[in-house]
Amino acid sequence: MLNKCCFCIGVRTATLILASLGALANFSNAWRLSGMSSDQYGTFYSLMATYYLGIGMVCSAGFFGVLKNKTNYVRLYAYYYWMQLFMSMIMSIVFSILAFHYDKDICEKLIQDPDMNITLDQCLDLYIKTGITMVILLAFTCIIELHFCLAVWAYYQKIRSDEFDQNPGINNIYYSAIPAYHVNPPPSYDTIGQTNTGEKFPGKQ
Repeated sequence: MLNKCCFCIGVRTATLILASLGALANFSNAWRLSGMSSDQYGTFYSLMATYYLGIGMVCSAGFFGVLKNKTNYVRLYAYYYWMQLFMSMIMSIVFSILAFHYDKDICEKLIQDPDMNITLDQCLDLYIKTGITMVILLAFTCIIELHFCLAVWAYYQKIRSDEFDQNPGINNIYYSAIPAYHVNPPPSYDTIGQTNTGEKFPGKQ
């Protein structure tokens, strides 16, 4: 488990910084997109603004949870960060695959532009070099996001452990004794023909 973020910042301070920056960025995106709701794609912008507003509220909950040591709020923010990391990795993989799959199609359209004085081979060579650079940058970004995610998760585990130490009975489970029941076995075939008075039915020896 991490004790420091970026080898120099405590996990509590790192979580506080990440939550505050996340809240500011998402609220800013929500405000900017809400002003574009009258555009041609107003419905899409409105949905995106609502999404960023919700994420901003989650980051604000994480910020408040760090300040007040609220485990539930920090847990919500930590789970969101894992989800964000997972989605970023998926999008990076999809982008990397599609970028190299349509390289020739993109270059063929580019060289048709009269302002582009470049051949197809030159375009493909430049495109592949640019694509490789972008993939490396995306991988590096995912590694940094993973490090931040582990720092947030380490802080959540720390305050969760501290909460259990302060309330040792919070996670105890008490069991009550259950009385044992005696089950009588069924009568054997030798005694099934006998009555309560000890008489036997005809045919019984």
